[in-house]
Amino acid sequence: MSSLRRLVICNPQARACRGQSATEYLWALLRARRLTGEVEQATGWEQARRLAAAAAEAGYDQVVAAGGDGTVNAVANGLAGSETALGVLPLGTGNVLAYNLGVARLPQALATLEGGRRLTLDLGRVNGRYFVAVAGVGFDAEVASHLDPVRKRQMGRMAFLVEGLARRHRAKPHLFRLEMQGETEEVLEGEFWSAFFSNFSAHTWNLPLTRQADPADGWLDLILFRDAPTWEFFFGLSNALLWYRDLKRVPGVSVHRVQAVRIVTTPPWIWEADGDVCGQTPVEVEVCPRALQVLVPAAT
Repeated sequence: MSSLRRLVICNPQARACRGQSATEYLWALLRARRLTGEVEQATGWEQARRLAAAAAEAGYDQVVAAGGDGTVNAVANGLAGSETALGVLPLGTGNVLAYNLGVARLPQALATLEGGRRLTLDLGRVNGRYFVAVAGVGFDAEVASHLDPVRKRQMGRMAFLVEGLARRHRAKPHLFRLEMQGETEEVLEGEFWSAFFSNFSAHTWNLPLTRQADPADGWLDLILFRDAPTWEFFFGLSNALLWYRDLKRVPGVSVHRVQAVRIVTTPPWIWEADGDVCGQTPVEVEVCPRALQVLVPAAT
């Protein structure tokens, strides 16, 4: 019998199958693959973080986040800086980290828990809270905060696009001041829709962000969206999606490689980490090199 210690932290509200609860569904998946482990429910972000931190302290080999991006974020915050590896069972809507790690489908994810390898990644941190894949100030956080949970369950990822189109006509850009530390120190001021940080080169749907992004290079990619005519923006975004081009080709978009940024907006604007709205500006964002171990598919 394997001596590997594995804890699965489950969001009980996550998408499940065949009329089962998410917990019952997980037990069935583990039994079918003859995987050992414990399953714990976490009804909120802080409970999931604490369970993960306690497991890391107790020397568990793997802690698996079974849910969406919010569950992944909570578990990663509990494991940051430890030797315990994060595994992912994607039961959410976006599943950004799962997509980028190559475990967006459950068969791949389960096989990775059993026979995958470890990879050490950077984390970003906003006002003390870690993020694994993305974080943003402004418009993207507005979309996340106004998204109807019922519509999200019914429409999946399309709900984000619908809400984004509606929100674009209601929201207005804010005045940003960005103090950036990267290859050079730079201060930018102007009207922006969003300051979006990415640790990976792509989002779900194969949505391109920036090709040079590498989650293990000690840098974050900051994508700034200046005010631009709506039709130009969405035409450019459509071309980027169609031809898988960097978002920096979209009108009003620029990309900066940074290690730390301070952002102040007028008026204050909300920010999100891995899709969860967390607070308002001002924010201080930094990269934390080699802060998290994750499980990825075995090399072919």
